[in-house]
Amino acid sequence: MSETVNDELINVLKYCSENNLSINFQKTNFILIASPRRKASINIMECDTQKSHIKYLCIFIDKHLKWDAQIEYVNSCLSRNLWILKKTAVLSTSQYT
Repeated sequence: MSETVNDELINVLKYCSENNLSINFQKTNFILIASPRRKASINIMECDTQKSHIKYLCIFIDKHLKWDAQIEYVNSCLSRNLWILKKTAVLSTSQYT
């Protein structure tokens, strides 16, 4: 599997060089989506930053396609905004009394 991925990465690098594009491997991350029962590993040339989850378009994608990271993110955003609304309501009602 890692040979196939590296072959396809070579094709991507060829495309980039033909179109005057470049890939910054220091900033490039990857995620390997697999079943929780199977332990999958892969070696990708020049890219050693494998992540357990990534954020793409404000949606967290887990390596097992679970929603835990997304739920935690939404929960923290909601609790922060509810706290701001609560403080605003307390301040606005105390000014008029």
